[in-house]
Amino acid sequence: FFIDDFKSTYIKNNPSHYVVIGDGEDAIVQILKTDTWDNNIGLNVIKNLDNYPAPDYSDSPSLMKTITFSRGCFNNCKFCNTPHSSVRYRSPLNVVKELVDIWKKYKKSSFIFTDS
Repeated sequence: FFIDDFKSTYIKNNPSHYVVIGDGEDAIVQILKTDTWDNNIGLNVIKNLDNYPAPDYSDSPSLMKTITFSRGCFNNCKFCNTPHSSVRYRSPLNVVKELVDIWKKYKKSSFIFTDS
């Protein structure tokens, strides 16, 4: 099951305007700014996670905030259809800055840590 199979099957059989595989931050900006992005699958992998801002939690009533350290997959399984498996990490300084910012803005000290 490869990307081309997914593209032809999914887009043909589902009422989607866009399909994005990979990290969606840049793709959603492109879609909203131009609205000319065709519905073809685009593969976008953010290489430097530190270049992107931390999530805005101002509307989140949750007592805990989620902190993500990395994206990607450590494995390179033969059966996996994920077209990218490289792991990308945030720098420790970037993670600590996010923790401090959350404490200052929201007075939250409980976190859910996620990792690849």
